[in-house]
Amino acid sequence: MDKSTKPKNAEILKDIQKLLIDLKTNVNDLKIDVSKLKNDMFVVRTVHEVKKDTVKIQEKNSSESGSWFW
Repeated sequence: MDKSTKPKNAEILKDIQKLLIDLKTNVNDLKIDVSKLKNDMFVVRTVHEVKKDTVKIQEKNSSESGSWFW
């Protein structure tokens, strides 16, 4: 191994280490984004279920109130 390849290897290693650090940062950011999306999806599903239950209750109350007064 001559001396000219040694600095190149050190530079390559330094670049790889930097890329790995950047990759880890990006993966952590993606984990946070996925976590936020899961939370948002849960909220949307919950709101959807509450709306469905509200419609069922309103329909039930309107049919009962109709027979109540007549």
